[in-house]
Amino acid sequence: MSDFDSQPADVTMPQQAPPSFLAQAVSQPAPQLSASSPEEQQAQADSVNPGGGSRLLAILGAVARVGTTALSGLPNSGRPGFVQGLGSGARAAQADNANQQELKFRSFQDQVRLAQLHNEDVRMQWASEDHQNAVQANSDAQAERMKSTTGMTYTFVPNSDGGKEALDHMGVQMAQNGAVSVPAGTIAGPKGWYIPNQGSEEQAQANTKDWNARATYYGFNPVPKGQVVQGAAYDQLRQASNGLDNQGHPMHANDLQGRVDNMTEQLAKYKGSANADSNTIAAVQNDIDHLTNLQKITAKRDADAVKQQTAQQLDTLNKSEAIKAKYAEQKQDNAAADKPQKPQNVDANGNPVWVPGVSADEKKKAELSENVVFNANNIASILQRRPDIVGKVSGRFTTLDQMAGTNDQDITSLQQDMHNIAIANVGIHGMRANDAVHDVEKNILNNFKNGPLAIGGALKSTANSVQTFIDNARPETYKTHTKKGGAIRSMIPQQGQ
Repeated sequence: MSDFDSQPADVTMPQQAPPSFLAQAVSQPAPQLSASSPEEQQAQADSVNPGGGSRLLAILGAVARVGTTALSGLPNSGRPGFVQGLGSGARAAQADNANQQELKFRSFQDQVRLAQLHNEDVRMQWASEDHQNAVQANSDAQAERMKSTTGMTYTFVPNSDGGKEALDHMGVQMAQNGAVSVPAGTIAGPKGWYIPNQGSEEQAQANTKDWNARATYYGFNPVPKGQVVQGAAYDQLRQASNGLDNQGHPMHANDLQGRVDNMTEQLAKYKGSANADSNTIAAVQNDIDHLTNLQKITAKRDADAVKQQTAQQLDTLNKSEAIKAKYAEQKQDNAAADKPQKPQNVDANGNPVWVPGVSADEKKKAELSENVVFNANNIASILQRRPDIVGKVSGRFTTLDQMAGTNDQDITSLQQDMHNIAIANVGIHGMRANDAVHDVEKNILNNFKNGPLAIGGALKSTANSVQTFIDNARPETYKTHTKKGGAIRSMIPQQGQ
């Protein structure tokens, strides 16, 4: 087995891509495999076949997805391409002939090669117009070069009509040979495939000549005299010259530049040798020009992606700063609104507001208690209007500080109200440590995990627990005294319900 046979084929389906032609064309069942990396391919193959990891089984699992009605199961959607056209053609044929014959492949390697070509076609569907044009121009030039240097001729199967001609081409192969072949010398482009016309022996000789002219520039060994290059190895050369790595994945811009620099250096040395061949020079220079073009396209695409990501991050940062500024302003306004008024001896009606002889400390505790009830009432008002907010708070936040960063006005108000309750509650009970404030905040926030009833019960319990401090300092005629219904009742009209 050669070095190239040990490399796993690229049969990974790009995201949102149309289904592979092989998903319906291969009729035997096979295990499922993501084939995202060689290690994962082998590990998953081993789990299917405990007797030993089989690379062929792993590839089969990726390219052979069961299809009992051949191509008729492929969806007819998305950009017209080989895959959708194959599906459409098969459905039409099935309608005309109930005994439609399934396509059979000449060899397993033909299936693998078709999967590779399909993946490249799918990637081209998502590529930019410049990228597609570059790949097509290179495919056209390669077909002309092979014709002039090896005598190989081709039949061009276009992709212009949604794939019907590709289906017809394979149907003729079935009728003529009883099986479908995808030759190693097939040249693929976004607009269609160049299929070699000559027999397999002539194709092998042409591929070998081309291989020995270009392979060393990609780090591959030339084929010894008297031998021919294997199809799987030639597939590697085709992928490498199209800017793909040895697993068929697109290379990054810096890797493409490294390949171009290395090939340019080798070609310069070759030109100075006594037996330099003009056809080899032209072929390698064409590859260098093509890879240079791909490198520029890839670098621009990557730069545009970074620029877009940076713009999105900046936009997010600007919004975050705006939210913080808005929250700081609101916090200041709330603090001014919630600040207890300076104690007066009588209210507007001339009624006393304090019990005679009450101390300054008792007045402070009464006002803090009224502040607790006020903010508890605010929370109840929000929850009555927004019952959905309970799930949002319990599922997203573990501290009140986290709630300050949201752009939901009600969540921000909840955070402020709960923070005010915590501060007032600590002041009532004479605790000064900052940790005590956080402990109260945490206890309030934990109630959100137990549902609306638990929150309501906790708020009511909190209000009742501080009512004693109010009754100790306020006269019975005062609106927040128990004799007048208590602080909760007196503040309900203030909540705008």
